Amino acid sequence: MKTDILFYKLLEIEPAILLHLARITPPPGVQYQFQAIEVKDMAKRTDAVLLPNTPTAPLIVAEVQYRRDAAIYHRIVGETAHLLQQMPEYTHVQMVVVFPTRAVDTGSGVWQSLIEGGVLRVVIIDEEVQAHLDLASEAGKVRAEEHAALRMIALTVSEENESADRKELSHIVRTITATSAGNTRKVLLQLLTNLYLSKYKHITLEELTAMLELEEIFDDLHENVSFKRYGEQQKTEGKLEGKLEGKLEGKLEGKIESAFAMLNAGILLEQVASILNLPIQVIEEARENKA
Repeated sequence: MKTDILFYKLLEIEPAILLHLARITPPPGVQYQFQAIEVKDMAKRTDAVLLPNTPTAPLIVAEVQYRRDAAIYHRIVGETAHLLQQMPEYTHVQMVVVFPTRAVDTGSGVWQSLIEGGVLRVVIIDEEVQAHLDLASEAGKVRAEEHAALRMIALTVSEENESADRKELSHIVRTITATSAGNTRKVLLQLLTNLYLSKYKHITLEELTAMLELEEIFDDLHENVSFKRYGEQQKTEGKLEGKLEGKLEGKLEGKIESAFAMLNAGILLEQVASILNLPIQVIEEARENKA
């Protein structure tokens, strides 16, 4: 699955993940909420913005980059500058760039002073995730949702090793089932299922649930035909296809079906529209017609 989708949903469920990985300690009493905010005049949305419950706390802007991109540092600085113009009530900002490994980091260049000053932080997933899990376990302060989310993120950067990953998968499932919120539990299981099936494309959803011997946990996924179809599509195609042709026919119909599947999987409407390059109103009209 696309890593940006995974991070969108995990940060929406547990914003503290980014804070902990970037080693950011918010002021006492400050809580953050995830949003993907449109940057005016740039015709794009940020990967993640964490909005504090008070404008006196830092606004946190993050970009997740899984491929080498020499413009990533320029982009996050530019997006942040535009956001601060849109949101002048915030007087402090914290930028975070997330890479899977150090090999993907092309270097901060002229923005190195921002890193040295602590305004811009770099997170290397394969280094920070396990370190944070170890520290949290020792302190006994990690919540089940955060523990599961961090281990899912670790799966995105670990080498393919079915034996090791099956053990890890079982551990993550047990952690997810320990969460108290039913909807959160469902979304995490859906994300984990898509993640694992995209990493091991030869495994079917049925084989995955049987392998875990936890079929009852995944009953709702089996019943959700649209989600199942989306999972199969991700395994066999690796990406969503089709293009906008101006009317609901041909390839556009394929995109609309993909949009329905992604929405049923719990992905936000604005994110679906951005991923599929479809206007939001087209998806909304299709949903109304289908209803």
